[in-house]
Amino acid sequence: MFKKETLPLIVGIGLPLLLIAYVAATVYLPSLFNKPLYDFIYATGYDSRYATVENQTVKLNQKPSYYPNEASRSPEVDLYFYDVSRESSKLISLEEVQTYKLDPSEKSPDGYVVSNDRDRSYSFFPFFYGGSDRGTYLTGHGVSKRVSEKYYDLKFLGWVKK
Repeated sequence: MFKKETLPLIVGIGLPLLLIAYVAATVYLPSLFNKPLYDFIYATGYDSRYATVENQTVKLNQKPSYYPNEASRSPEVDLYFYDVSRESSKLISLEEVQTYKLDPSEKSPDGYVVSNDRDRSYSFFPFFYGGSDRGTYLTGHGVSKRVSEKYYDLKFLGWVKK
């Protein structure tokens, strides 16, 4: 059994270990059990603001012309399909994007959001580093997954309907 003299030592070592286990569990367990279900489409590039969703499909609006001798040009936009099961993005053409039906809602049907923000992690010096990373993240239900390192010229277009 325990001697009375060893109880403070056991508590002194056991409590910090329990605290570390608790913080690790609250950070990592939600990502193991909560998985997003809906893929989505997004656009990048300076002209991404000209990409819109109309009638559940992506449309690229003409860029306005500020010079009389210059015709309206098509915007230079890269379109991406984000596959949530693989956690990866794939560059696709406008024709491919138009084969998908999109829901332009801010929140997916299963409660996730794509946001241009910083990922803020826990900080408990000296055990955990509490840094932050800029980028675009898929967040919700205790999960935060980086979609892209870009955060300034990325535009979310819509959730792919199943």
